[in-house]
Amino acid sequence: MKFSLIVAAAMLVLAHADPSPDRIQFYLKQIGDKMAEALIEIIQKNNLTDEVYTLAQGSKTHLDPVVAKIEELLRTVVTHIEEQIQLLVANVQTAIQSLIDDFQMQMEDIIQQLTGLTRATDD
Repeated sequence: MKFSLIVAAAMLVLAHADPSPDRIQFYLKQIGDKMAEALIEIIQKNNLTDEVYTLAQGSKTHLDPVVAKIEELLRTVVTHIEEQIQLLVANVQTAIQSLIDDFQMQMEDIIQQLTGLTRATDD
């Protein structure tokens, strides 16, 4: 009920107030402050603090198994990703080694041809 009164008062103030952005921001801040004060008052009056704490603890109890399952799934996913990356790295290393070997053979062929040409011109 207090919230609806605050909102209604805020709407009236905004409807009749200066429409400048600073003014609107000021009114919105006041409304937020009043709503926070009203909420704190309601919680304190009705002694909801203990109930909120109990509810939070109950939620934590219910969420702990879910969090454990999520962690387990994440571990499985991370392990699978690591395996895939290791396979990929091994394949890339094999491909690169093959290219290096081919390049080395081509360079040796070129050096042999140059050596043969140099000997031919020396004779």
